[in-house]
Amino acid sequence: MATTAPGDPRTPNEDSLAVCDDGSGLTAAVFDGITSLKSTAGLNDETGAHFAAHFLKDAIPNIHSSDAMKILIELNERLGAATKTIDGVDMCDTTTLPSSTATIIRVNRYRKSVTFGHIGDSFGIAYYTDGSSELFTDNRNESYDRKVLSLVRKIATQDGKTNRDARNDFRVALALIDMAKERNNSAAGNGSGCINGDSNAYRYIQSGHLALDRLHSVLLGTDGLVPQDMSIKRGPDRNLLLTIISDAGFANLMEIKRRSEDDDPDWRHLRYKHSDDATGILVRFSNRT
Repeated sequence: MATTAPGDPRTPNEDSLAVCDDGSGLTAAVFDGITSLKSTAGLNDETGAHFAAHFLKDAIPNIHSSDAMKILIELNERLGAATKTIDGVDMCDTTTLPSSTATIIRVNRYRKSVTFGHIGDSFGIAYYTDGSSELFTDNRNESYDRKVLSLVRKIATQDGKTNRDARNDFRVALALIDMAKERNNSAAGNGSGCINGDSNAYRYIQSGHLALDRLHSVLLGTDGLVPQDMSIKRGPDRNLLLTIISDAGFANLMEIKRRSEDDDPDWRHLRYKHSDDATGILVRFSNRT
């Protein structure tokens, strides 16, 4: 079960997903393109975020590996090779690089194993047969977002604006550029990672194994999938996400998400966009033998 949808139907979807089975196993992946901070002449009217997310989605079927981390490393190398010759891309300037988050699982039938690879603020949740759940991915981007969104709130308070209006202030645009330079695949290892062709991305890849004999299902998602009043850090909310998707599909979850955003027109719940692109994949293991 999988879906992806733009936050605004009038704009291209900067998320993507891939699900492919090569006979020896299943690969499932979600990608969330990172908003471009500088235009790139060689991409014409396409954003770097859209280019990256959809390039990665298209590359997945052509990578044959039994390990999710190796798939992620190969994707980073392929994206770098594809973008370095694009007019306007400077491999030394992260704000010009088409970039994306990525969360991948690889189910290997012969080894009876599930590996994952992850970078950025997309996420993976494991649901176990005993009814428990686990957020198995990190989000090193969270502290950077808090800093910028705190600036949005400060501007709104000082200038008597809504948070939504304050988001468009030039000071926020400058802060986002500074954040990207400090954060994206920082060589010091204290930033946040993304897939953009930079060799320092390897420092930020999170990987591991999931206990196949205990797995009921795995949910992969981008951050725009989760309704505003829910948190993937909370066990009851993770269980509610699974219930909503299982009972009525991703379409119902998307509607709940959009309603939570539309009910907050002034963005009291701080965010970068009124409605972010949203992507999810649910992989079930309950019928395995």
